[in-house]
Amino acid sequence: MAESVEEISAAAVIAQVELEISLLDESLLACRRLQEQIPDDPDLADLVVRFERRLEEKEAEMDRLENIHLAHGL
Repeated sequence: MAESVEEISAAAVIAQVELEISLLDESLLACRRLQEQIPDDPDLADLVVRFERRLEEKEAEMDRLENIHLAHGL
């Protein structure tokens, strides 16, 4: 039973990170499209950089989770 709980917990964490990645990706896409219309807005440029950085961090987190998942055979 403990393994089932661990598997469900791991799956929930992975699903949450996948959702966060999806939301960050969509937000970044929207900001980039807006930046095409308003190219000289420094606040928007900063926002794009922050979304890019956060997306990279979340993707790295997902890679770590997947490696742990594979290493433990969950």
